[in-house]
Amino acid sequence: MADVLDYLLLNTERYVPLQELHDEVWAGRIVTDTAVRRVVSRLRSLIEVDPSKPEIIKSLPKRGYRLFSMPANADVLVKTFPQQVSTIRGQDEYQQGEGQTTISIVDPSKVEESVQAETEVKSEAITEQVVADRIEALVDEQIKKSVEQLNQNALLTELANSGAQTESTSTLSTAIKYVGLLLLLLFTGLAIFYVNQPAKLEPAVEKLFTAAKEVERSQVQSTQAQTKAQLVHLDSLPLSTRMITLSQNGELALYEKQLSSGVFELYLYQINRGKQWLIARNNISSSYGVFVENDQALLLSFNSGSRTAGSVQLWRLDDANMVSSKQVFIDNIQGATAVMRGDKPNSAYVSLTSQVNSKSKSEFHYLVWNDNKLIKQKQITLSNNGLSLDIYGALSPNKQYLAYVRMTRLDHEQELQVLELASGKVVKRLPWPQEVRGLVWEDADNLLVLNKQNLTRLNLKSASKTELLVHFYGKFWGLYLVQNKIMLYQREPLNHSYIEAVIVDGKVRSMQRERPPTSVEIDISKQNSQQWFEVTKVGTQYFLDLIDLEDPEKGARLFSSDEYFYMLDESATGELLLRVGDRVGILKIDGSIDYINSEQQIVDDAVFDRDGINILYSEIINNNWSISRYDRNTQSAKLIREGMMSVRVSDEYYLFWGDNGQLFKAPTLTGDLETLPVKGNHFFSPIWGMAYPNVVWLDYISSKKMITQFNLISEETTVLETDIIQQLGFSLSHDGKTVVLEGISDVTSKLYLVENKH
Repeated sequence: MADVLDYLLLNTERYVPLQELHDEVWAGRIVTDTAVRRVVSRLRSLIEVDPSKPEIIKSLPKRGYRLFSMPANADVLVKTFPQQVSTIRGQDEYQQGEGQTTISIVDPSKVEESVQAETEVKSEAITEQVVADRIEALVDEQIKKSVEQLNQNALLTELANSGAQTESTSTLSTAIKYVGLLLLLLFTGLAIFYVNQPAKLEPAVEKLFTAAKEVERSQVQSTQAQTKAQLVHLDSLPLSTRMITLSQNGELALYEKQLSSGVFELYLYQINRGKQWLIARNNISSSYGVFVENDQALLLSFNSGSRTAGSVQLWRLDDANMVSSKQVFIDNIQGATAVMRGDKPNSAYVSLTSQVNSKSKSEFHYLVWNDNKLIKQKQITLSNNGLSLDIYGALSPNKQYLAYVRMTRLDHEQELQVLELASGKVVKRLPWPQEVRGLVWEDADNLLVLNKQNLTRLNLKSASKTELLVHFYGKFWGLYLVQNKIMLYQREPLNHSYIEAVIVDGKVRSMQRERPPTSVEIDISKQNSQQWFEVTKVGTQYFLDLIDLEDPEKGARLFSSDEYFYMLDESATGELLLRVGDRVGILKIDGSIDYINSEQQIVDDAVFDRDGINILYSEIINNNWSISRYDRNTQSAKLIREGMMSVRVSDEYYLFWGDNGQLFKAPTLTGDLETLPVKGNHFFSPIWGMAYPNVVWLDYISSKKMITQFNLISEETTVLETDIIQQLGFSLSHDGKTVVLEGISDVTSKLYLVENKH
């Protein structure tokens, strides 16, 4: 997909192993004015059906957004990684492999037509022996025809001279035998000659031979293309860890592990030897880091959930690989989105993240230090007053150019830029829709770009791209060039056993409930926190099940559909608001469903009105966000407000989410708006809920996802949770005391060496 879904689909390997949310990639990447919950839930179901079929794009929201980006021929990837595809689809029967098709003998007059037809290359190669056998068969057939013709001539002669003497007949018969024998020897010799001289074959046979050689050559080239680079497992770090960086010599890894208490532990790990050292415990995650000063020091960025708690620090290591000193170089920032070594010792390039006009910006700065003191800080890129973010960077081998990814806020596009450090001018700009996970310079002209699913070599002079490695279901997180060897870091769940974490009165508790493999989505009942609604998929059918946590046997199946659906809202009377495909429907108590829109009308978000009967929904009208009210009696809709992306309802207030993230409240649906002293995430349609007096939403601050709560009475803002969030979504009980999040089990961190065949 484009950069949107690369960032959206967070740890949904059980459904869509395409995109896993990188907790360090800037939050601005999650940008679209199509409802996030709808996009995520719908796409992960669509792709689950068959990841190899690009035609599922046709089922996506009809807004014209670049929501999906597949390879030109996904089947190639399916054949390249059949085992992964089998695992993802949850079916063991996928054993197509390479097939056993061979080329059969055809009529020479039809050879040309057959050659031009599309041919699927199979594992049994076409060799010269196959062609030789084909030629011999043709020659034998011609010999038989010649002998038959001679025999016919002999028969005619015998009939014409039936009165001749027996001696003459015998003499003629003997002559014919000798002639036939000579012809047989002649054709045999010609056959052997033709086999050894394929370039002089008759045209039809030569076409067959040439086509066979071309097919064989293309097969070899295809095989070479698929094996031009391959991953070789180097080492596995301890479970549930996240690697931050590698040392310059490739012998040490710095990784982080979060404890259940929320504390982060930092370890140094010796590659391939399993030895490790605990070097620190922190309350804030160290998002980015780099080894400097001959692997005897670490420059780390600590990203926080607030505007000013982030910092950039230099840690020095002693001979025992323990931290001997720590020095804060820069503080009062949100953090950083890139950290790399500079052009000289004791220097670095860091993309610092701060805020301007309530908008986060990331800009590269050049840092120089002496011992433990920062002596120089120079800004080298500009974010246009917070309208762009500079993430991921790499310094060229000659230290003259800085390559980085710039993401713009207005159009949500990203591009690779190359900055000439001496002049401060951008000398190269290339659009790059894929989500980047790492950049390194291979040489003066080529840049290695690690995307979520592939490794690409980019020639900066010609702008040509060479795909070195493709892993359609890969989850790459880091790219390193160590002693001219390419290393990749991959992080993924050990298994697909999901549990639910529950926040009750602000405290995180684990439900220890393992999700069944058929589960697609879970929503807690707003009316009864002991009941859950779970969407499951069995075969090609989707079902809505009601689960009683105290007694699961009391569960009931409420609804089924051939199309994927998910729950939007629940009324006090027990009616449910569902999105089924592109339509929003009201599931009534009797099991019937009434739809409020056609497939052509795209509704982004919908909730029950205060009366629990009529529907409030959001859509885009004339390129503006709007809130409308659907009257079930008249089956008609009326425009209520413009400039609002979403609405939530309580007995006390209507809450509106503005298209810039600003929150408003009003006592009635059309009453005067009061601006609240809080702003939510304005990058995308909000994922939020209200249980008066609290408003809860999924937010991103300084590249961290979190659950934020705002109290309408005290006007206090509280961060409920930051690091346990694994899915883009949550469920909120009616009383607001229970917030349900989704988590995953142990996570693997693995290092791979890329063996490049060329």
